Amino acid sequence: MSEGTPNGFWAQAAADPDRTALVAPDGEEWSAGRLLAAAHRMVHGLRAAGLERGDAFAVVLPNGVEFFTAHLAATQAGFYLVPVNHHFVGAEIAWIVADSGAKVLVAHERFAEAAVAAADGAGLAPSHRYAVGAVPGFRPYAELLDGQPESEPGDRTLGWVMNYTSGTTGRPRGIRRPLSGRLPEESHLGGFLGIFGIRPFDGNVHLVCSPLYHTAVLQFAAAALHIGHPLVLMDKWTPEEMLRLIDAHA
Repeated sequence: MSEGTPNGFWAQAAADPDRTALVAPDGEEWSAGRLLAAAHRMVHGLRAAGLERGDAFAVVLPNGVEFFTAHLAATQAGFYLVPVNHHFVGAEIAWIVADSGAKVLVAHERFAEAAVAAADGAGLAPSHRYAVGAVPGFRPYAELLDGQPESEPGDRTLGWVMNYTSGTTGRPRGIRRPLSGRLPEESHLGGFLGIFGIRPFDGNVHLVCSPLYHTAVLQFAAAALHIGHPLVLMDKWTPEEMLRLIDAHA
């Protein structure tokens, strides 16, 4: 980070809340302040659901603002975010939810059948199932955030992403890295992009054209967000749409 540059998305959003931080696949623009408020509300909502530091929650989501709300919530509240490959079937998702110890599952209606089978298979309480859209037996995603304050949560500490392997024999295996106990701002979350000559606030825009459940995709996108680069999310890659977005945002 250069001198005078706020370290991490949270500080940047507080300093310049009106800056566009994310463009959703449908073209909706999210300001840094709006995204920060959603992440704060999710922390409060997950804590109200019983999550404590070191607990996990899982998401079966396409690329969208809900994915990054979950990521920012987890990484400032000491939670483990478990991104699940949405191409998996219910039994495979159930294994990951159960093995990770996820206490909450957030799923998109696009994957409703697999999400219901997974939540049932993992024995997840109905009160801890949330859906973006309509999924039978799941509470609306809005209920996780509604009524929660937009204020910065207390006891902030760095959380992490608990990724599971894919494309291997046998069942997927999760990587649960120990939490550092540091503040999120002390973690230099975007620093590794400097290896490639990418600098904070240098006019770059980060185009996300692969699924965020992939380790590298989420890591690079989050790093870009933390050094002040707006994210432009694609729901599904096509060459025509990619060229259109490059033309629109370059």
